[in-house]
Amino acid sequence: SSYSKDLKQTIRLALTAGKRTGNPKINDETTRLALFTMLYSRDSTLLFLRAAVASEQGNPALLEQAGAYLQGGTSGLIAGDLFAKGSIDVYRYAQMQPTFAMSDTSIGSPWDQLYSTLVASWPLPKAPPEYLHAATDPTPTLIVNGDLDVSTPLTFIERELMPFLPNGQLVVLKDYGHSDFIRQEAAIGRMTAGFLNGGTVNRSLVAPDPYVLPKP
Repeated sequence: SSYSKDLKQTIRLALTAGKRTGNPKINDETTRLALFTMLYSRDSTLLFLRAAVASEQGNPALLEQAGAYLQGGTSGLIAGDLFAKGSIDVYRYAQMQPTFAMSDTSIGSPWDQLYSTLVASWPLPKAPPEYLHAATDPTPTLIVNGDLDVSTPLTFIERELMPFLPNGQLVVLKDYGHSDFIRQEAAIGRMTAGFLNGGTVNRSLVAPDPYVLPKP
């Protein structure tokens, strides 16, 4: 990294900065949630990385603003919708519980424990077992996914969805997160239109767009 010799360690330090430094303006839980929401796009991820590096170098001002980042990232969320969607995947949370105790990661936090409890209690009937995995569907299907998507990770698409789509095609956008598609919205739209109109996928319509970290 051009920012730090060990960027992962820099992020870990940022996620525990409040407790480590005793700074009352830094709430580690808020920082952790801010990181998760900011990972949805490369631009907001870069903002967090700059805040983490600055904090490690002795300037916590940007990290103290994590609450503002979080508010911006969650302004469009509706609690009921969030919990209802989570309740569908509640069976996964039992498997993930050990990670919730990992305080130096973006997913491990008291918030995850609270969220998993809330979604488990959300008043929706449990999905039948046969709904807990995809069903084989021969319909020609186009899946477009970023390889840095933390919301719908590529590994889940490859492992849990594509095997059930014998006529499916997967286009992976390198260095794209969940919300980065807007960077080439028109090109992706043309690629999708080509698939819908003729069943072909012209990947060349989407230009390479590597994630290059600028110098600090």
